Amino acid sequence: MDFLLDGLLHTTYKHLIMYGVGSLLIYLAIAKKLEPSLLLPMGFGEI
Repeated sequence: MDFLLDGLLHTTYKHLIMYGVGSLLIYLAIAKKLEPSLLLPMGFGEI
């Protein structure tokens, strides 16, 4: 069962930055309605 946690245990600050950027793009697309057809797929692609 150790292999299930390997991905989480090897998360670095670079991964967290990319999760943050992807989440920001999704937020801007949905909440602020800034080019949702462009930002939403980009946000999901980054995450």
